[in-house]
Amino acid sequence: MEFPPHVYIENKSLRECRFYWYYLTKQNISLPAEPSDPTEYCRKINHVIDNLSMKSDEKERAVEEMVRSAKESLLSNKELKPLDKGIERMCSWIWCYCRLMDSTASNWLNTPSINYNVSAKSSVYLKYSLNLNPTTAEERYDLIIKFLDFSEADLDSKRGLLAFWQQAWGEVYEAETFHWLDNKNNIQCEWASNYLVNDTEYKIPNWFLPKPTTPQQMYDFTIAAFDIWGAHPDSKKLLIIKMKKAWSQKKHRDNMEGKRAYNFVLHDGAKDKLNAIAKVYGLKKNQCLEQLIEKEFALLKNK
Repeated sequence: MEFPPHVYIENKSLRECRFYWYYLTKQNISLPAEPSDPTEYCRKINHVIDNLSMKSDEKERAVEEMVRSAKESLLSNKELKPLDKGIERMCSWIWCYCRLMDSTASNWLNTPSINYNVSAKSSVYLKYSLNLNPTTAEERYDLIIKFLDFSEADLDSKRGLLAFWQQAWGEVYEAETFHWLDNKNNIQCEWASNYLVNDTEYKIPNWFLPKPTTPQQMYDFTIAAFDIWGAHPDSKKLLIIKMKKAWSQKKHRDNMEGKRAYNFVLHDGAKDKLNAIAKVYGLKKNQCLEQLIEKEFALLKNK
């Protein structure tokens, strides 16, 4: 008969439970499949600790050390409030920042900076075995929290990083609002994604972003690549001007597809009448003329 394990931890928050799980992983302790519910976390962790080859007092001390480590590592939920999961664009930018942080940089946490050439060996993000392919804003937010929770940095350093992100985000957002890019316009989202990837003048790194498979992901990752791009603000402005012009040209080409310009002469009276008819129906003159031709042609066919 299998007896229930002793209770070492109970009624813990999800963040605290995940930290304990990560802590035990770092101790090279064999763990079962990771759960997602705090109650199940507690049950499995208690079972694992109960089965360690230790004396009871040694287990108690090990648990005390684990709990102490959590208190010294986890920011309060109140302190994390500036990381508003509702501001999806900000969370995407911060996730990119986490993904590109390099542990070889001197004082990398107190003077945060990113490295587009970060290696697997020096990547802070990879050190914590975090998901490389988040596809939703919620996933990216959750990974930022894990990044902060699992970091060995002290709480003051983590607070400093949060403050840096808050200050820097305002400057990033001011560079371009992207109000002209519509996440409901699938054609435009795909076009913008391909434009950034294929532009030869402004080569924006994007290898660290998951490959987008939906228009929404194309929208998110296009903006994220632009936001994390460390170019001078003037270069960013020039790129946006270039993109907007290219999009306007594409829309014009698409609108002209199947159309051709024709030159012909109308009497002033006929032109005035065409203008009047077009105004009544809320049409452009060429649209009005096309409809009149189609209507007359249909009458001829029915004779």
